[in-house]
Amino acid sequence: RRGGRTSRTPAPSLPSHPDGGDADGPRVVILGGGFGGINAALTLPSLPWPDAVRPRVTLVDRSERFVFLPLLYELCVDDATVDEVAPTFRSLLGGAA
Repeated sequence: RRGGRTSRTPAPSLPSHPDGGDADGPRVVILGGGFGGINAALTLPSLPWPDAVRPRVTLVDRSERFVFLPLLYELCVDDATVDEVAPTFRSLLGGAA
């Protein structure tokens, strides 16, 4: 919407440490949950970070779902489910930590 305020729900934050702790370390904020944003959010935690500098990754998008447009027609003809065509960022990124 132009000119109006919209409520935006940020996608889940990935913990900065494997145990889920939140240390005062570097943070990475990814703006946009398109292909590039999803790829960055999934790749960054798997890089070889030293324990003390592993960043906390946060993905921010207007929507709570990643819509894969090439499959949208399959949803319209009832060949796919909403979660297959437009999974939530939480479901996509849940195991990335």
